[in-house]
Amino acid sequence: MKRTFQMIVVMLVLGFCTNAFAVITTASDNEASPGESIELTDGTNTLLLNFSPSVIGRYISDSAGTAGNIQWFAGSTYHVGGTTIYASSSDATSLYKQDRIATNVFGDFTFPTQPEAIAADGTKTPAEDVWLGASWEK
Repeated sequence: MKRTFQMIVVMLVLGFCTNAFAVITTASDNEASPGESIELTDGTNTLLLNFSPSVIGRYISDSAGTAGNIQWFAGSTYHVGGTTIYASSSDATSLYKQDRIATNVFGDFTFPTQPEAIAADGTKTPAEDVWLGASWEK
């Protein structure tokens, strides 16, 4: 569990240190091959996310930046034998977690898909409320 937490911290630190991190518009993960790297690229810049054996990671970015201006991302990890999945996003100040059973995969969890939830009347819901509203806890 400590290693999983460390992996999320590393993913988030890298996200603040490189311009190539929020570059793809689809979710990317190594769920089929735990421990393998995830490569993120915008065609020019490449960022390789490396994971420990049996650690599974997921990267998600917003789809609003289809003109090459993606500004938001979320990262998540879990260990194959672990009972907790951890996640956070570029606009959150906390790490969030959910309990998981051995058969749970990323598709069994709800992740935010954009920086903020924006209601029809234009009001914005802060990132923390979006995560907590999707059954995540601090």
